[in-house]
Amino acid sequence: MGRARRPGQRARRQRRDARRRCRPAAGRGPRHRLGRLRRPGRRRARRVHRDVRDAAPGPRPGAAVPRGHRRDPPARRDHAGAGRAGRARRVAVGGARRPGGGVRCARPRDPGGHGGGRRAPDRRLAGGRPRPPPRTGRGGRGGPAVKLPAGFAVALDRDTSFWSGGRVATGGSPWKVVRLADTAGPHLAALRRAGARGLADSSPVGRALARRLLDLGMAHPVPAPRPGPHDVTVVVPAFGRADELDRCLAAVKGVPVIVVDDCSPDPGPLRRAAEAHGARLVRHPRNRGPAAARNTGLRLVETPFAAFVDSDCRPGDGWLDVLVPHFDDPRVAAVAPRVLPDGHVPGGGSALLARYEAARSSLDMGARPALVRPGGRLGFVPTATLLVRVSAVEGDAFDEELRLGEDVDFVWRLGDRGWHVRYEPAAHVTHSGRLRPLDWARRRHEYGTSAADLARRHPGRLAPARPSAWNLAVLGLLAWGRPGAAAACAGVSAALLTRRLSRLPGGRGLAVSLVGRGVVADAAAVGHALRREWWPLGLLALAAAPRSRPARAAAAAMLAPVALEWLRERPAVDPARYTVLRLTEDAAYGSGVTAAAVRARSAAPLRPDIRLPDIPFPKALRRPS
Repeated sequence: MGRARRPGQRARRQRRDARRRCRPAAGRGPRHRLGRLRRPGRRRARRVHRDVRDAAPGPRPGAAVPRGHRRDPPARRDHAGAGRAGRARRVAVGGARRPGGGVRCARPRDPGGHGGGRRAPDRRLAGGRPRPPPRTGRGGRGGPAVKLPAGFAVALDRDTSFWSGGRVATGGSPWKVVRLADTAGPHLAALRRAGARGLADSSPVGRALARRLLDLGMAHPVPAPRPGPHDVTVVVPAFGRADELDRCLAAVKGVPVIVVDDCSPDPGPLRRAAEAHGARLVRHPRNRGPAAARNTGLRLVETPFAAFVDSDCRPGDGWLDVLVPHFDDPRVAAVAPRVLPDGHVPGGGSALLARYEAARSSLDMGARPALVRPGGRLGFVPTATLLVRVSAVEGDAFDEELRLGEDVDFVWRLGDRGWHVRYEPAAHVTHSGRLRPLDWARRRHEYGTSAADLARRHPGRLAPARPSAWNLAVLGLLAWGRPGAAAACAGVSAALLTRRLSRLPGGRGLAVSLVGRGVVADAAAVGHALRREWWPLGLLALAAAPRSRPARAAAAAMLAPVALEWLRERPAVDPARYTVLRLTEDAAYGSGVTAAAVRARSAAPLRPDIRLPDIPFPKALRRPS
């Protein structure tokens, strides 16, 4: 009689043989595929030409694979699961045919539960698995469309333009060209007649049109203010400055408040201010920065919404009444109010800087609502005051490694995940600025030092300018005094763009308009970069302007937008001093960018992104099924 086998001996031997086949061959480097266990009498599937594979009949399920055939759908053998029965466990995996032959097998599901072929979402935004945004059908990520609630009013953005009788629209955030379906015409006409007061269209086509325009940034919500009480918790990060904290807490009465003391040197005044207003106080054992302080407060929030309010900010009356209704849109994750300087001049402060800040504060994003997106009209909003949906950002929302720029990183990561961030200037918050000249310039320099870290986390988004190569050629010829050649270059650009827009009605007029506006916009972008990131070149251009034609053109690109800004805003500062302060502010920021780039040994924050004309064409608006 043969020798009796112990239980499990056959399975162990098969696992040992499998490990031997998986070892890399000597001198050939690591193998890219694991060896597969085969049953006796069965042949390994071979890759064959797709014509042979499609013409020949396939094997029946469970049968041996003859030469020239391949299992479809393929199967993956899980060696780690070879167990009690002594055979490898077969795991069926759906496959898709590659163009040109072969089968693409789906990857095994990763431990976090995300699909194998899809990149896992950013876990820094939320502790554990972050909640994905609602899907929006054709305009979003392929799921069922998220309809706007009944009575949700929207208004067209001021920069949205229409061509060919309303069949083509331009604008949005970022800028796009959109061809509208004929069924959207009557609803679009009603929306245009409504103007800034907005329109709540209850028809299926009207609601689908409003949803699409909101997603593109061509329209903005116009929700009616909703009186409280509101289910909101205020989180206030603080470091010293107890008097400012006291004024802040007095302005946010009526809602729960959490104050996070980021290891202030003297915690007593902060504790007394929190107790006086009934706020909950949490203290860090060491200083960890504003991002960590906000995360600490967010973990303690038990309401569906949280408002981050810096200790030097004081929200105005009814600020939550204006911001909270924006969350009726299920895609909105955060809403920012308008932050205005309070006008108070502390001891040693400059009245001139106070007047300049009243017209151009670094935290004031303007008087127009916007969809906040990289590359759009409004690329970020500060978190000096920000209302967020907790389910969208629960956990560690802010990157605690960043001491500056954490607000930009936070907003961009939200947008990358498909959420909307809105800017609502109808809600006002006042802020105590730094009005001592050295403190003011130092703060601008510090803002610039965040550019290198942001460029590393978000490649390509920190380019100081993104001009078109055609527009650069036109501007260069104009700077060298060749207007005829510049006009010819612009004509060629318009002809090429007309050819690309030929499928749009009225494409020729649209192309000419786009080329003209593009040249002006890129000239302003280059001038902006010469004032900020490329400030050494800008200073050289200003110094050489009396003697050099190209230098005069560069100086005009730098100064013309500042002059137009002064004419539009009419600040309480004369034009000469306003221009000097603006150039000083931009150079201080640019010096911070330069210093950060040198420390990081990276030219990404200083390198322009020169592009060829590229116009995205989103899918036309269709009647919802």
